[in-house]
Amino acid sequence: MANPQNGVLINSGGTIVGVVQGFVGSPPTGQTFMAMDNLTGIVAGTAAPSVASQQAATILAASGAGAGIVLTCTSNAALSGTYAIDPLSQQKITAIAAAINANLGLPGGGSTFNYPDISGAPHAWTAVEFPKLAKAALNFIYALDVALAGSTSLPSTAVPIE
Repeated sequence: MANPQNGVLINSGGTIVGVVQGFVGSPPTGQTFMAMDNLTGIVAGTAAPSVASQQAATILAASGAGAGIVLTCTSNAALSGTYAIDPLSQQKITAIAAAINANLGLPGGGSTFNYPDISGAPHAWTAVEFPKLAKAALNFIYALDVALAGSTSLPSTAVPIE
């Protein structure tokens, strides 16, 4: 017996005719079954999502849960790690980078400040280095948005910086 799957039933016109959980077996005549990990926001009567948008939705869901980007810093290996890019983390990263670029200094007023990776381990960043994290996060989110629009393949979560 096959394992039950969540997904949608799609008619020959590409419209979702049913959202199903625990599906096993063959779809009704004239319909196909598309397995989906995330059924949030899927509504019967709408156009079926593409495989690429399903992959992107899976990555977005993972990102929202804190999957992060895997940063490799070639100029300072101590900064390498996986950093969260969920919406709150994006706001923090952007705010700190904006403050640095406005010559307001670093959080805490020192020559370095600790910004945690996804596991909570602190990494000592300088005013020159931190905007590189902000740029990497910005470019990853942009590439993900472009992929969601169907223009390109999904970006890698492995991101190098200097």
